Amino acid sequence: MIAVDACVVISFLQGETNSAVERFASLLNTDEVVLAPSTVAELLSDPKGGPATMALIEGLETLPLEPGYWARAGLLRASVRRLERDSFTRNHSRR
Repeated sequence: MIAVDACVVISFLQGETNSAVERFASLLNTDEVVLAPSTVAELLSDPKGGPATMALIEGLETLPLEPGYWARAGLLRASVRRLERDSFTRNHSRR
């Protein structure tokens, strides 16, 4: 099972060629490719997306949400934002 990142799917849909896109394309007709729920949300929120994006999403398995998924995602994002804020504060307080 291979969870594909949104940037690979977007590159694929835009006709770009690189090793990740080529690997993704080679796996499309297998049962190995899955999307994380957050990847589905990211793909659908892209204003450049459209019917091709929706068709691709509908043709791939989406990983099931386990209890606490969004809580863990939110807490992780909060910790990253805290680190960014603390780093910004340290860097700007030295001046």
